[in-house]
Amino acid sequence: MNIFSIIDVLKAKLNRQKTLKPEPVNKEKRPKTAVLMTEEQLAERERIRTLLLNGISIIEFTKVDGTKAIMQCTLDPTLLPPVNTNESTRPEQNHLLHVYSTDRQGWRSFLVNNVIRIY
Repeated sequence: MNIFSIIDVLKAKLNRQKTLKPEPVNKEKRPKTAVLMTEEQLAERERIRTLLLNGISIIEFTKVDGTKAIMQCTLDPTLLPPVNTNESTRPEQNHLLHVYSTDRQGWRSFLVNNVIRIY
């Protein structure tokens, strides 16, 4: 079974799950303060980051709106697109992990604490 068929199986599994429609997130009510993470959470972030630096992984996580998602992504420098020096860089936020989505061909991010499984 190749990586693409695994992704298809996982996405089909998520689509079959019957979930309540989540309430829309009011972005104005989100706190604008920094998120403090425990040492265990920071260690988990580094573990995920290390996996992604060494190739492509499939991450299953809960999105901010409450729905589940599966993303094929990487941080492997050999698989990343050329860097555009005109793009602005954002400050590092340790509760988020910014990754390159290989199936969507673009940069995405997810909350480290919302990771359910890594394939």
